[in-house]
Amino acid sequence: MTPARRTWPTTLGVWCGAGFVLLLGLAAGGSLLGNAIDAYRATHSGVSGVFAAERMDGDGRGARWWVGDFTSDDGSVRLRDVRLAGVEPASGAAPPPSLDAVAGGDTDRVYRPGSRPWVKPLIGAVLLLLLCPAGSVLLVRNLRTWRRTQTAS
Repeated sequence: MTPARRTWPTTLGVWCGAGFVLLLGLAAGGSLLGNAIDAYRATHSGVSGVFAAERMDGDGRGARWWVGDFTSDDGSVRLRDVRLAGVEPASGAAPPPSLDAVAGGDTDRVYRPGSRPWVKPLIGAVLLLLLCPAGSVLLVRNLRTWRRTQTAS
């Protein structure tokens, strides 16, 4: 039985797939890395203040968060309709009393002082930035190995 020959469309598909996996990993990893850096900066050098939760909001897939207003301790920064990151309320829970919070450059989120909301995005970014290029290399190596075995047969 003659082995099937890989044609140029298949080779092109493998190379395009490898490029897609690489670009997708770099884009998603870069985005997560940016989120992690923003959260780190906010929690370490942000403006301290008070967050007053007004309502619970969610994404429809089970994730929930508090939305409310943030006012800095000196009153110079006021943010409306910001999300409290890192605190997932139970369904149907009443809004908590005013909480200490920290706001950074990200104007749609505030964080609890001492929290580490940057850890999960950082881990995700590192995994994507390492595994997607490795996956692309493995796809191309698989193509080259397959070609060698086909020409040897």
